[in-house]
Amino acid sequence: MDTPQVPARGHMCEYYSREKYSVDYPGFNPDGPSTTDGNQWGNTGQQWEASEHQWVAGQAYPGGDTQVVDFAAPNGQTWENYAIGDVGQEGHVSDSSGQPLTSPNSNNEGPPLTPAPQTPYPYNQMTAVGGPSPLPLLPPEEEKQAHLVPYCGLIRRDFWILVAIVTLLLMGAIIGGILGAVTIKKNEAAAAAVTGTGHDPPTNTPTPVPTATFREPTGTESSLPREDRSIAASTVENKSTGSNYQVVYQDLTTLDLRYRLVWNDRPAGEQNLTLRIRPDRGTPLAVVAANSTVSDNIFLFIFYTTCADLSNAPLLAVACLDCIPGAPNCTEVSNIPIPESHDLAHTSSIAAVLMEDGQSLRVYYQAKSGSIWVLHGNVADVHKWTTSRLSEFAMVGTSIAASIQRSPGRLQVIFVCAEMGLLRSLEYDDVSGADGDQTPGSAWSTDAEFIASYTRATDTNHIHYVSPTQRRLVRYSRKGNSSEWTAEAELSQWGAPQSGLATAAWDDQLWLIYEDEEKIVESTLSGNDWEGPRELAP
Repeated sequence: MDTPQVPARGHMCEYYSREKYSVDYPGFNPDGPSTTDGNQWGNTGQQWEASEHQWVAGQAYPGGDTQVVDFAAPNGQTWENYAIGDVGQEGHVSDSSGQPLTSPNSNNEGPPLTPAPQTPYPYNQMTAVGGPSPLPLLPPEEEKQAHLVPYCGLIRRDFWILVAIVTLLLMGAIIGGILGAVTIKKNEAAAAAVTGTGHDPPTNTPTPVPTATFREPTGTESSLPREDRSIAASTVENKSTGSNYQVVYQDLTTLDLRYRLVWNDRPAGEQNLTLRIRPDRGTPLAVVAANSTVSDNIFLFIFYTTCADLSNAPLLAVACLDCIPGAPNCTEVSNIPIPESHDLAHTSSIAAVLMEDGQSLRVYYQAKSGSIWVLHGNVADVHKWTTSRLSEFAMVGTSIAASIQRSPGRLQVIFVCAEMGLLRSLEYDDVSGADGDQTPGSAWSTDAEFIASYTRATDTNHIHYVSPTQRRLVRYSRKGNSSEWTAEAELSQWGAPQSGLATAAWDDQLWLIYEDEEKIVESTLSGNDWEGPRELAP
């Protein structure tokens, strides 16, 4: 076995080969570290010294061409570190003179190790081989502070202080929001109690009804382009003033409705109409004028669209004005929504007519699907309306116009056909229904009870049913092989049936039996003449 090379005192230029002199680590001999060949170098509490420097290294790591390992032995609470190296050769490393250095102790008894002071080295203290002595140890508390691990760029203490501050701010914001919401709710309840508006709370009714509270227009909604403004007009014959007409339109700035009255071709000044139910921006308009039955006054019925509260769904509304002939303005009588105008399209137009009886109102509008619906009402009570669908072929968002025809009860509605994009005229009898369709229109309902009969002498088929609007009897007749059904006007002398219908027919006579004014009555058809009704009694 070759003699191991031990660094001479004053130099550290000779190293042991790791392959030849491996170290048992971390298993230690009680008497000190040793090589695998059983030779021990140094004892507990000893270290190499040279030129008043300590040759101390940390745990195994590559140091250039050397390998530094812990060559340690127990020393109280710490380990003393020694260094050996490996240059890839088993021999020597020359000093600056180029002469190989040999150990002054070649008897294999171990290197001359001078006992070092019993100064404990902290764990993992690293000193470069041949470098200066280790720095003085810090007191335990100072060393602990010197090795604090930062959190997000802050020391641990500052980090947790910042977390505590943020937590307090978040808790304050949450508590403040809850208290603010509770306060606002209490204030709203108190305000409602003080004002006493009397409005019912929202319900689950299919069609929401507007109240006196409406959304104010925003800055962009405060003006209406002139090309988007609707204008409506109506005419009426009056005993005291002759021909008259009225014009209604929407103000471009305030969005209020304005109107002008023309009596005997003499127009009055513009009047502002501030309604409780505000009209939509760019609302379509329709107006109907009717004579009063108790005076020479006329009534104006102005139809427009509005937005229902909460749901913001479009809805029709009507304003009724009482006008004295010759006066420049009118008095507002009522302003109410029409909840029956369900499924109203946002882009719908409006048309309205007054029937020949001077009492019946018909209002047309467009649904979201494009179909045209008609509302049936009466000037005596604009709170009550019924609806029926008139046509399914209209184009969504196009105009609607309506007028009364020469034939009594016959109406014309003009709209844009969805298929061709052309104008289409629809003429129909207000009692019998649309032209070319034998199903009744405004006076028809699928739940209406009807009966059928036949008179042989006249070869005539008859259909009777009760109109759901006025509870009047309606009759259809068709002679021989004709495909045309003829509808008669509702006959007021027939009364208002309160229950079902029955019929009895002979060669040329027909009896209708029904209940009227809580009595069973009959009406008789003889030839083309009707008699009755009279009570069916002995």
